[in-house]
Amino acid sequence: MALAVVFLVMLLSTPAVFGTDYNIDWSLSGDYSSWATRPLVEGDSLVFTYGSSHSVDVVSKSDYDSCVSSNAIQSTSNSPTTITLKAGTTYIICGTPGHCSPTGGMKLQVTAKAASGGSGSTPATPTTTPAPAGGSPSTPASSGGSTPAPSGNGVAGSLSGAHLSFGLGMGALVALLG
Repeated sequence: MALAVVFLVMLLSTPAVFGTDYNIDWSLSGDYSSWATRPLVEGDSLVFTYGSSHSVDVVSKSDYDSCVSSNAIQSTSNSPTTITLKAGTTYIICGTPGHCSPTGGMKLQVTAKAASGGSGSTPATPTTTPAPAGGSPSTPASSGGSTPAPSGNGVAGSLSGAHLSFGLGMGALVALLG
């Protein structure tokens, strides 16, 4: 029985970063200003869906403020694009001329809190994800990207499949040892 308690403590004390996916319709008609105040956490992902005339460029704050994409930290024009957030502020613009302006347009600033409560400053880097079967994304955000459509990862957003499997395995072991 003591062994089962040790395994349970190990399972519950394992730190993990699991986030929520937010689908963003990346378009000229979107209003992305409200994202600056959203409560995001390290490990959350932004999934951008957009047409071939757009791009998702991660840039510095000064390039974000002036809508300059020539110095982009990362630039992707292959929809859908997923950016998994790290702790700190991430600045994203559309690099197509005229799509971003210093006062608005296709620009997005998000700040993610560290999962452990600390803070960081390393920006997230985007990765391109393959298009789902059928060629359409799952549940894109409505209103031009102003409202995210979260889809949880794991069980209630707190356990991954690996943790769940480990817990079920330990439960079975405890049941067998009686």
